Amino acid sequence: MIKERKFTIGKLEIRPLSNSDILWLSLVAISVIIHLFLKYYCPCKDFGFRFFIIWFIAFQTISSPFGIRFRSVYFSCSWIVCCMLLIDLEILYTYIPLFTFSLYHLTRFVYFEKYKREFIPYWIGKGSMWRHTSKIENASSKLEDKTFTKRLLIIGILIILLSLFSINKQIPPKELSCGICEKL
Repeated sequence: MIKERKFTIGKLEIRPLSNSDILWLSLVAISVIIHLFLKYYCPCKDFGFRFFIIWFIAFQTISSPFGIRFRSVYFSCSWIVCCMLLIDLEILYTYIPLFTFSLYHLTRFVYFEKYKREFIPYWIGKGSMWRHTSKIENASSKLEDKTFTKRLLIIGILIILLSLFSINKQIPPKELSCGICEKL
C-alpha cells in the first residue's frame, strides 16, 4: 500500500524524519554547539573549526544527493536554524551554507518546472558522477539530473569562491587569545 504524501508550498513534504536525517541533523547541531562554545570560550580555535564545518556542509549540499533531504519541511527548518547559528554578520563566508541551501532549492524549482518531476542529483567524486536511486522518490537519476547536477556544482563552487575572496580581510589576528590556550 502506497502512503499518500503531503506537500506544502514549494513541494516541500511533511514527513517524519528518517534515522539518517536525524543523524545528519545531530552531527550539524553538535558542530554548531562546538562552534558556539569555541566562539565564547576559545575564539582562537573557532575560526578554523567553523571554516572546516562550513566547507563540509557546502560541498555536501552541492556535490551529492544529500539535498533530497531538504524536501522535508522539518529537515529544512532544522537546517536553516543550524546554518543561522553559524553566521557571523561581519564575515561573508559564514553565509555559504545558506547560499548553497538556497541554490539547491532554486535548482529544484527550475528542474521541476522544466521536467515536472523531482530533481535527483548524481553523486560526484574522484572526477566521476554516479547515478543515485532515491528511496524517497522511488526513482533514479536520469541524464537531465546529471546536467542539473553539473550546473548546481559549478554555480555552487563559484558562490563559495566569491565568498572566500572576502576572507583575507576577515581572518582574525593571531594574537587573539583566550584563557584556555594560554594555559596549554
